[in-house]
Amino acid sequence: MSKHISCIPTGVHLGSRRFPDRNDRPKIKPWRCDLTALSQLYNLYFLACNDTIHVYQPSFPSQKLSKEPELVLHPPISNFATGSGVDPQDPHSITRILVDYLGREEVLLATCDDGDVVGYRIKVIHETLLSLRSTTESVYENRVGPFLHHNVGASAWGLAIHREARIIAYSANTHNITVFAYALAHPGSDSVDSDSCETEPASDFPSPRQKDHVITLTTESNVPSVSFINNGDDPSGRWLISSSIDGKTLIWDLHHPETPAGTQMPARTIQLGWCASAMVPTTAPHLDPGECLCMDHSNYPHGAWGAMMLDTRSAYEMSAADESTLKPHKTAPCFADFTMYKHRFTVKADENYPTPAGFYSYESLTDDDDGNGSSDMMVEDSEMEEAEGSSSNPEGGQNEMPNSNESSDTDSVESFDEEATQGSGVSQGSDMHVEEDTTQGLGVLHGISPSIPDTQLAPTQIATGSPPQSNPQPTLPPHLSGAPPWFFQVLNDNLSAVPWDLDDDSDDVNEPWPMETGDQGQMTYTSVVRLSTKQAYCDITALSTPQLPAQVPSTPCVIVTKDEVFLVQRPFHPFDARDSRDPVLSMRRPLHPGRALLSPNSHDRMCYFSQIPELGVFIVASPLGRAAIFSIYWTTKTGNPLPQYAFKLEYILPFRSRNEKVVSEVGVRGERLVGVAVGPVQGMLDKPQDGEGAVDGESLAQSRRWRLLMYHTDHTVLSFEISRQRASESPALSELVV
Repeated sequence: MSKHISCIPTGVHLGSRRFPDRNDRPKIKPWRCDLTALSQLYNLYFLACNDTIHVYQPSFPSQKLSKEPELVLHPPISNFATGSGVDPQDPHSITRILVDYLGREEVLLATCDDGDVVGYRIKVIHETLLSLRSTTESVYENRVGPFLHHNVGASAWGLAIHREARIIAYSANTHNITVFAYALAHPGSDSVDSDSCETEPASDFPSPRQKDHVITLTTESNVPSVSFINNGDDPSGRWLISSSIDGKTLIWDLHHPETPAGTQMPARTIQLGWCASAMVPTTAPHLDPGECLCMDHSNYPHGAWGAMMLDTRSAYEMSAADESTLKPHKTAPCFADFTMYKHRFTVKADENYPTPAGFYSYESLTDDDDGNGSSDMMVEDSEMEEAEGSSSNPEGGQNEMPNSNESSDTDSVESFDEEATQGSGVSQGSDMHVEEDTTQGLGVLHGISPSIPDTQLAPTQIATGSPPQSNPQPTLPPHLSGAPPWFFQVLNDNLSAVPWDLDDDSDDVNEPWPMETGDQGQMTYTSVVRLSTKQAYCDITALSTPQLPAQVPSTPCVIVTKDEVFLVQRPFHPFDARDSRDPVLSMRRPLHPGRALLSPNSHDRMCYFSQIPELGVFIVASPLGRAAIFSIYWTTKTGNPLPQYAFKLEYILPFRSRNEKVVSEVGVRGERLVGVAVGPVQGMLDKPQDGEGAVDGESLAQSRRWRLLMYHTDHTVLSFEISRQRASESPALSELVV
């Protein structure tokens, strides 16, 4: 089957070359959400470094960044007592940044750990850069004033903008979502002080909105992500989607956030996944996060980290015959699981490639070259030695939970995960053999981050990188605290009976697969000796109220959990899990194609996501260092007049230049991915007169080329170019002229 899109590497820029001296490297916090962004209007790249935002201008075509930023933004700190956060050492450190259009203006938003939310106009940033070129003022001394500054009382994480309706939403660890709706009657006025806004929905909201309004939504858990519908289906900004670590994806009706009885309720609640505590396929387990029977329960395996309402205007049609090659597997109650398709990718372990940078030639992808690269795309030995000699802790020894910048020399030991195939379970009579040292008790040694407290780990997890303590006293999860001593002895004696929890829905669940040593790196894994098999569940409930309009958005929604990607066909329409005409699509652990079935720890969750409507693709990524690019297609089914949307896994980044199906081993030196930014390449940027930042029919037809930048904690940058598939990977001369 041919690819719908093309992705080619354009540059690899090692952090050790930009910053030979480790002390010169700006501090980057790894335990955050997306810390990078690209402007669609100007050639500007933004990187959040601790409590500052560095502004760069990437060079074409390699997207190389300079050592020194063109400008440094200093988000202001609230004068009053700020909220509590997760980082007492740097309370004003940035947790997420976002670039999008607010009406006709492109803006940059940032959330901070102390609860501050700050917004800048990118036009002002661009004009400031132009003025700096004619002065000697230091970039560190310049101050760009924000148009928005608000504190939400605790660590802020989620950010979303509705372009046309001029609404901003941000979430915090207070379990609250703040929705800031700007006045529409006086577009020339700016609202900087949110304290003067109308705090209760009145007759002025949702229209005519002659004043600013603030709406507060209350949830039951931390909300790391919020999003609006910017595909044209909701021009008034009525619907807001929130994702929380308790696994709930909530759809809020901002026009009617409360029921007639005065109770604040979401219009839709979506919960789906696989859990050992799932008893009924159509009912989600009613348990607090971390209290299910899954052996990775302490890693919040069912947490929802993001949701996107897709823009399907660039989706392509796929025939039923072509779709069958994607190997979808029906899983009760309503899933069409495409996990098998990820196994066409492989992970190549090679000691000659200690970093993702080893998969491309830095020398052949610099600005001084044409970007075509050498034939074998190998990194020179001297460069590899330089990379190996660089510190795995770019922050100069700073400790932070979890300290994913620390690298330890550990023996690579494979682990199982608890991802289940139907019908598998614990059987003491199993013939499977596990080549592991069982002398450590219930489980085996795994690459657990040394800084994670033992109380957060499963009973058998022991930190590697330091000598094991004698007679360790593991902490049991709640569901094992009452188990008799003989229970653990049985597991020790029969460790080979632990089932291989295949995530490809293979029919032969008893066939042992060879383990891969190349898919591990310095990633953290969880012991997975478990009591029961994970079962699929899909629970979608709707608020029965006459306030819901007759016309609701009909486009699909992608939900990203810690390890899984789901696509719900029509989340606003009545849902029946027994109706197979509109299945929920799923792919489990798309970033891990190997047969080594591993359980990533909580800080390896897929918390980076974005979409490119012009190309009909969306992207999900993890701090582990990988990104998956999906294309969106649609099919027609007998008996269903509506199109059925689906996704196809096109690429896993980074990959070997001469074989895009061979995925890089990542994180072997402790480097973490801090952000994935996408934007048009230079020469194809938005025009200021376009307005609203909307994608019109002309731009969809033109299908611009887009750049994707992956930034790591060691300041290594990988860049790629994404475009519609063309007959030749070599760009035409007209495409190179910018």
